[in-house]
Amino acid sequence: MIERLEATNFQVHDNFTLELDKQVTSLVGRSDSGKTSLLRLLSWICFNQPRGEAFRTHGKDFVRGKLVVDGHMIVRKKGKKNTYSLDWKTFAAFGTVKVPEEIETLLNLSELNYQDQHSPPFWLSLSPGQVSKELNAIINLGLIDDVLAHVASELRKAKATKEVCKSRLKDARRKRKELQWVKEFDTDLQALELLNKRAEEEESRTSLLRQIVEQREILRQREETLSMTILDAGTVLRIGEQLEQSQEQTERLLNYCTEMEQWQSKATEARESLIHLESDLVEMIGETCPLCQQPISK
Repeated sequence: MIERLEATNFQVHDNFTLELDKQVTSLVGRSDSGKTSLLRLLSWICFNQPRGEAFRTHGKDFVRGKLVVDGHMIVRKKGKKNTYSLDWKTFAAFGTVKVPEEIETLLNLSELNYQDQHSPPFWLSLSPGQVSKELNAIINLGLIDDVLAHVASELRKAKATKEVCKSRLKDARRKRKELQWVKEFDTDLQALELLNKRAEEEESRTSLLRQIVEQREILRQREETLSMTILDAGTVLRIGEQLEQSQEQTERLLNYCTEMEQWQSKATEARESLIHLESDLVEMIGETCPLCQQPISK
């Protein structure tokens, strides 16, 4: 409920307060006393109309209107800044026509709730079609028409969709009948896939066996090479043993040669000693043996 209306620098009202009755408030006054200005101020606060600043008192820096509704204060001010406020909460970015949502919700008014002195008598001068339109706007009868139109549109869409689905179902059944061979083909394909899997397994085993055979052949060749190497090593060992034996025999022969040289040297010395002894004997006994009187042979 609107409780109070205040005008500051609004047309003829420098500072005016209007208390409104709970039931009915009537504005009575002489012409050009500002009655219409108050209605215009009420429209400016409730609907942000009229636009512009022609309603601001000439020579004033700002214009302001206050409205007390259900204990809440709404302030509309236009000067250096263009603002709304609700209980001291300020709204600045609300556009040129739109009213802030919180204030609009509190007022809960529309153009159907407002009529100024220049408006025709409420609905009495309207045509039946216009009256019906206004009634529809109030009790929202147009919603029924919108719902019915929407239902009819959806019904048409559903019927069209149904026909399309029937056609698709018919085509699907025909294609299904044409593709009966797919079941047998699928069975054969599964059997073929199983055989292919087994063939791959056998191929894998064959490849493994081939690798084993190749590795065995490599090992056999290595074994032969090692056997030959072992035989050569035995021969070398035997030759080494023979060389050792030859070396021992050579050393013995060298020892024999040394001993023979020593004996030869001793024999030579003995012969020389014998010659000297014979010479000494001859000198001592002469050329005739004193026992047998035989000449001594030289």
